[in-house]
Amino acid sequence: ANQQVARLMLARGVPTLYRHHPRPEDLSHVWQTLELLGVDRARRLGLRRAISKALRMGFGPAVSAAVFRCLPRARYTSAEVGHFSLNFDAYLHFTSPIRRYADLTVHRALHALLEGRRKQLSLGPEAELRAPEPAAHLDQLAAHINARAAAADRAESRVRRQRVLAFLLRQGAIPTTGQVTGVVEKGLFVDLTEYGASGFLSVEALPAGDWRFEPGRLIGGGTMFRLGAEIEVSLHRIDPSAGQLDFVLALRAGVPKRDR
Repeated sequence: ANQQVARLMLARGVPTLYRHHPRPEDLSHVWQTLELLGVDRARRLGLRRAISKALRMGFGPAVSAAVFRCLPRARYTSAEVGHFSLNFDAYLHFTSPIRRYADLTVHRALHALLEGRRKQLSLGPEAELRAPEPAAHLDQLAAHINARAAAADRAESRVRRQRVLAFLLRQGAIPTTGQVTGVVEKGLFVDLTEYGASGFLSVEALPAGDWRFEPGRLIGGGTMFRLGAEIEVSLHRIDPSAGQLDFVLALRAGVPKRDR
């Protein structure tokens, strides 16, 4: 419905609010991540097929972290219509006018288009879509909605993380399995998929020795921690109010459970 209403508005030249998700300017980090995860011939496969292959290989958290790092935010606008992540040439929000004001705006525009008509509107698959009709009052509304949506998303994310960390704090230092989603000189970013939380394992918390950083991995003392590996960690430091979560290796975890 969202896609078809967007196409109808464009075909009829009706100004409204579209949901626009621009193509990322730089996907080099995603390609590098796929290659470090061992996705063969990733660039030949194309982005979507390469990501699908990585997901089948069990690297969902690592891939998600890389993709979200590169993706710009989707936004409302009256002037642009493409939606990169959904691969739609036109898209808007239409189906939830009770909870989203953008949807209500689209409903009003559609009602104005249909008002007084006796014949049913039709839209064939080959209908010619015009360029969107920018409107100053709609762009002002879009700017306001985008700002409030971003603020709401930040608040929701902060509260969710605080609640998850408070829950983990009550669990204590129980070993759990996480996937390495990022590797830097100072340590490893680890995602706990079971709990929907991520944290950091400092290189200082790894077994004593000289640790060498290479793209996608830390090497030292005959052990290697690499991007996509599953490791057992225990909670070390949790501060729900600050959103901080630090790990140490679980006592029985000498090496990664799965090193690919």
